[in-house]
Amino acid sequence: MIAPGEKTGEQWAKMRSALNLTEEYLKYITDLSKGPRHGERTRIEGESTTEITRRSWIIMNRFIEYRKRGNQDLPTSDFPLL
Repeated sequence: MIAPGEKTGEQWAKMRSALNLTEEYLKYITDLSKGPRHGERTRIEGESTTEITRRSWIIMNRFIEYRKRGNQDLPTSDFPLL
């Protein structure tokens, strides 16, 4: 929803830039969820699940702020790089 019509890699880059997120911050979520997303019954430890949930809520909160601010990139003064 941040970069519709662009290639996947460009969409991810624009989202990271708009929400002040590093690729490493997101990779923690995407790497651990890759197996289950592809039908693999991989167990994810509770501590990791808690961290995935925490990061996901932070990202969603930032996205909501992005939308509330008229789709303007979030200022790093209020939303430091994660």
